[in-house]
Amino acid sequence: MISLPPYIIYLLAFICALSASMISVPRIIYVSRRKKLFDVPDNNRKIHLTITPNLGGIGIFFAYIIVTSLFITPPMAEKWNYIIASSVILFLTGINDDLVSLGPGKKFLAQFIAAIITVCLADIRINSLHGILGIYQMPYWYSVAFTIVGCIFITNAFNLIDGIDGLAGSIGVLVTFFLGVFLAMLDNVGAACIAFSLMGATLGFLRYNVSPAKIFMGDTGSLLIGFTISILSIIFIHAYTVNNPLVYVIQAHKGSTIVAVSLLFLPIFDAFRVFLKRIIR
Repeated sequence: MISLPPYIIYLLAFICALSASMISVPRIIYVSRRKKLFDVPDNNRKIHLTITPNLGGIGIFFAYIIVTSLFITPPMAEKWNYIIASSVILFLTGINDDLVSLGPGKKFLAQFIAAIITVCLADIRINSLHGILGIYQMPYWYSVAFTIVGCIFITNAFNLIDGIDGLAGSIGVLVTFFLGVFLAMLDNVGAACIAFSLMGATLGFLRYNVSPAKIFMGDTGSLLIGFTISILSIIFIHAYTVNNPLVYVIQAHKGSTIVAVSLLFLPIFDAFRVFLKRIIR
């Protein structure tokens, strides 16, 4: 592959993913309507008033996976194969749930397996909180357990906020933009490329998801976006060093953790609200 400057790679990844998503989503809408693959309102948990296709996540997934695979080379992201494997598991789980509805146990199992692959095999995990809550370096198994729970929580947080037209997609675009910029400043080309590809794929879908939505992303999209953002956040936390341009914004490793949590504040807060409300009930 021709060697390109990083900023060109980021721009091309974003544009290609955006274009692929904007081209594929209308075809998904057409096929969904022809085959009657709809999300039917039930006047209970689902508040939309008209039957609407809910397979938009397919367009996001393929635009993101194909474009990222084209631009990422092994030196950029050595663990990319594990991230792909985890993403495919979540894609298959999401599309099954969107088409035939899966029980929560099966969905959690799939998320657990995807998290295990990424945390244990790719070794992408939180091994220190850098003094937050008095916690510094964590033993290996505590680190693994903490990261798996965190990945599953963030994944479900994005799944839970996907209830209003454009909300989950807009937050996904915003978070991936900032993570992409920060990772680019940290010279982590592979992770930044992943962020900008997912941003472009999600933005292309949003063109058809603004109110009144022509299509929903479904679990296929929300699980992918939430899981990928959780992985990028972990990479960002541990990629920070004191010898980079971000030192003027983030003064310590603790700061990078706080920034990552701040970017995810809305889905985290909403997930805690929903869990607490359901426990009380």
